[in-house]
Amino acid sequence: MLLLDLGNVTVRLRSEGFFGRLRAVCDPARVGEDPRRILQDPSFGHADYERGRISGRDLHARLQARAGLSLGYEDWVALWNDFFEPNAPMEALVAALRGQVRIWGLSNTNAEHLAFLRRQYRVLDAFEGVTASHEAGSAKPEPAIYRAALGALHTDPGELLYLDDVKPYVDAAAELGIPGFHYTFNDAALVRALRDQGFTLPDTF
Repeated sequence: MLLLDLGNVTVRLRSEGFFGRLRAVCDPARVGEDPRRILQDPSFGHADYERGRISGRDLHARLQARAGLSLGYEDWVALWNDFFEPNAPMEALVAALRGQVRIWGLSNTNAEHLAFLRRQYRVLDAFEGVTASHEAGSAKPEPAIYRAALGALHTDPGELLYLDDVKPYVDAAAELGIPGFHYTFNDAALVRALRDQGFTLPDTF
């Protein structure tokens, strides 16, 4: 079974352009040069948003109050979701493995992003489901979110191969007995690892 992270594994993130666009619709005096400092501030609540403790509308209201965001909720959602782009090698790999192996997602994400990804990226059609932090009430590298995925899959940890671009998340999974692969768009190494585990992939990989 494959357990795949979403951002920077299943799809690519394009954060630099996103934060520039976000800054353009906020009050420069409040956000400074980089609006990430607000989202990364523990008092702002992004961690609560990822764990489903506050809604997207709550986060939007906080951005309006804290950063002077000028967009209404629907326009903010459109901007908020303008954060992704296809990862063509992973799309091809998932298509080749579909039917050979169960595929499941595991992601620190939120309701707005997950709904958008499911709607716009057909690669997720190959997934049986996704364990998402905002639904599990826990985020990587907390053990509870990995256990939630194992519970959803009704499987033993050793039957999985977990791909994530964040090494501490891979390490946290390993502590629970889940084998992992640190994915850094190192697609050739991933193909070799999959073949070593007995997966059949076309010669084009």
